[in-house]
Amino acid sequence: MHDVLIIGGGLAGLTSALHLANAGLSVGVLEKKRFPFHKFCGEYLSREVVPYLERLGVEMDQLAPRDIRRILFTAPSGKQIETPLPLGGISMTRFRLDQFLYQLAQKKGVKIYEGFPVEQFHFEEDHFNIKGRNGQIFRSHMLVGSYGKRSILDKHLQRPFFFKRSPYIGVKYYVEYEFPPDAVALFNFPGGYCGGIQVEDNLANFTYMIRKQSLDRYGKLPEMEAALVTTNPRLSPVFEQIRMQKVKPIVISNISFQPKQLIVDHALMCGDAAGMIAPVSGNGMAMAIHSAKLVSESIFTYFQDQCSREEMERLYQQKWQQLFGSRLFWGRQLQKFMGKALISELAVAGLRLIPGVFPSIIRQTHGTPIH
Repeated sequence: MHDVLIIGGGLAGLTSALHLANAGLSVGVLEKKRFPFHKFCGEYLSREVVPYLERLGVEMDQLAPRDIRRILFTAPSGKQIETPLPLGGISMTRFRLDQFLYQLAQKKGVKIYEGFPVEQFHFEEDHFNIKGRNGQIFRSHMLVGSYGKRSILDKHLQRPFFFKRSPYIGVKYYVEYEFPPDAVALFNFPGGYCGGIQVEDNLANFTYMIRKQSLDRYGKLPEMEAALVTTNPRLSPVFEQIRMQKVKPIVISNISFQPKQLIVDHALMCGDAAGMIAPVSGNGMAMAIHSAKLVSESIFTYFQDQCSREEMERLYQQKWQQLFGSRLFWGRQLQKFMGKALISELAVAGLRLIPGVFPSIIRQTHGTPIH
């Protein structure tokens, strides 16, 4: 039996595993895929979490991330403003970052069970029984759910958000494209928005979100992109390169920004499984890592006999709301305005007149450095 089992080997799951293993606990990670693999992600990481990652043993120099210092905001017409990022950020593919964390976790003694899709779990007599699709059963004293935005496990757990259909789909491309190496960008277009950032190997990440009804209307991605996405003149040359290079997209649907239960049958939810901030905020990766720190500290407090399981759960929920409640709220508000042509054009014009407002908006969805 493990002290802690973590369902999901993504950013939050692997960070939690590292933190808990460093604290001397027996940790296992149950991951349905096999490493390495790509993830749907904008791949901008705020520097607010870099000191914490370094404390866990992540040597950033080995990852050779790009240094991101400014953000560009573009209206559908192509009009653009920019501002320095208050803390700055870094960028790299999740493929590289997750693989690095996976290997580091193994060196720290974390047992990673790959190809293990969790089907169900239940809590009894102060421990968890976790059953995989192949019938194998694991046991642990503590369980963390860190399995991403949406899973069939959510259906089995009867989590309310799973049964509310989301109108959004997300599409991610890697393309060889000359993009400002020190910038992250948000491009508005009718009905959606696209993030752009340079990663490694001369590749740029372009990830956009749009309402599913737009895809239903045009039938296929290329037709929809030609009719809507590339109407922003700054995106048109990007998608010309995508078509020339015959780049295959990563596509996901039913992206939910609704509030989620933080605790389900005594399992502590973490990362996107606990709540997803709208991608427009650009802070999803940092929030996942910060939530991993919070859940790990809560669990370690319990194992030190400083509180009961019920008290730990209450404090975890309280601290989560304090740290992330406001960020999630502001992320949802920003999401409502993105992709609306007139509002985007007025926003760019207004932010040009009052330059201090843009950095203030960014701060609402970002935090302060953590160690």
